[in-house]
Amino acid sequence: MNNNNRTIKNASVVLLKQLEDLALHTMSPPELGKKRVYYNLSKLLTIKINERVLFMQLKHLYLYMVVVLTVTLLAQLSIAQTITSNQTGTHNGYFYSYWKDGGTATMTLGSGGNYSVNWNLGSRYNFVGGKGWSTGSSSRRVGYNAGVWSPNGNAYLCLYGWTRNPLIEYYVVDSWGSWRPPGGTRAGSVSSDGGTYDLYRMQRVNAPSIEGTRTFYQYWSVRTSKRPTGSNQTITFQNHVNAWARLGWNLGSHAYQIMATEGFQSSGSSNVTVWQAGKEEDTEEVSTPSRYELGSNYPNPFNPSTTISFTVPEEVYVSIKVYNSLGQEIAELAGREYSKGTHTVTFDAKNLASGVYYYAMKAGNFSKVQKMLLQK
Repeated sequence: MNNNNRTIKNASVVLLKQLEDLALHTMSPPELGKKRVYYNLSKLLTIKINERVLFMQLKHLYLYMVVVLTVTLLAQLSIAQTITSNQTGTHNGYFYSYWKDGGTATMTLGSGGNYSVNWNLGSRYNFVGGKGWSTGSSSRRVGYNAGVWSPNGNAYLCLYGWTRNPLIEYYVVDSWGSWRPPGGTRAGSVSSDGGTYDLYRMQRVNAPSIEGTRTFYQYWSVRTSKRPTGSNQTITFQNHVNAWARLGWNLGSHAYQIMATEGFQSSGSSNVTVWQAGKEEDTEEVSTPSRYELGSNYPNPFNPSTTISFTVPEEVYVSIKVYNSLGQEIAELAGREYSKGTHTVTFDAKNLASGVYYYAMKAGNFSKVQKMLLQK
């Protein structure tokens, strides 16, 4: 091989190394996978052709891949959008929402259903933001992956949304920061997606909403232990809607629905990707109850009425009676056969004096007593 051909051959080797480096940078689009690039290169090198022709072909392939990489990077830059003020909109095929009442929060909208947030809310402020759908659905199965979930203080990783008529704000909380929300009285539980969620209803008075300052209820399903992050997860929303409905907590017409990061008087960072997991009709059945349960009444304290939930794992005769602090029976709320599942009864105390009352449930071999406070 003469010196001229040897120089061309050496240049070809350098180009080959540069092509390998470029292949590693262009792996994200599946159609430009590294294996295909290596296959094409090996095919070129095994053909017995003049070194000068080989060099020119490698050079052309190198220039082509430089163009592909540049276009890919520019596309990624054009997709990303950073927002720091209250707004809603559509980005890369997904609805997004950003709301805060103070502090700082920077949300970057990535490709598809991806977004990231860095927030610092001081000791006063609240932020909630995320990506999802402009119109929610009770039967939607939501898939997500929280690649980063790093809160310092009070924060929630949750499926979040609103309905109108009635005006309801709802949460399905899979993880949180230093405090497990919402701090109210548990009204029951539901099993879904490999875990157990406690159910709560909270009332917000003259608070911000999608309809301005209003008084409304929040429905909460809060997982009993934090869900692992960094892997694909699913939330079958229908299971939570059904559980709320059995307590008499009904949703209205859906507004937006997002996989949200919420922070309250905290700081932190998150990176979340959301998608619709399968068809909407492919929802799971709510788990069949396996034990007896008498829930806490809600609200408590109450005036003049309150709701009591209970669960039975089979068809059985159920008795629920209310007693005063002297042990005297003052009301019978249940005294009949109930099918397996979760049920509710209402206690109306408009003709009773303020004070502590007790309600007792008997069903089969199960019995339990709970305390409630009438406060007029």
